[in-house]
Amino acid sequence: MLLFEVARYNFSTFLVKNFDLAFAHERGIGMLQIKPFSNYDEAQQYFRRLYATPEMAARLSGMRAVLISEANYEQLIKQYSFDDYDTFYRAHFSSIPEPELKGYTLDEPLLNLPTEEEERQKEENLPAEEDDPENGVIFED
Repeated sequence: MLLFEVARYNFSTFLVKNFDLAFAHERGIGMLQIKPFSNYDEAQQYFRRLYATPEMAARLSGMRAVLISEANYEQLIKQYSFDDYDTFYRAHFSSIPEPELKGYTLDEPLLNLPTEEEERQKEENLPAEEDDPENGVIFED
């Protein structure tokens, strides 16, 4: 049900960005992973917009959302707990301000802007390439 609700939210909210949704089970914890994001700012904006939607905030209550890079996720799964990562995140990322939309208004959020690669492909009329996901959002139960 969670997968369906998040997919519906994504399709109805974001015109440009496509997200991969996948379930994972690591060390007895079930997770819904949402990716790819071009950078931390994009992941942060997605997270804030998702929880600003009352229906989604209610659906996700009782779950922990984690903004994490692929590299940090690999370390987390191998040797750290989610509480360890939460401490690390608060020390290094929680004070990062909302991203500035250089040259764009708030009516044009990062998640609805094509990436530089998408712009280049559009200009050159090339098919889209699969990106290596840089960051993701994980919900753990």
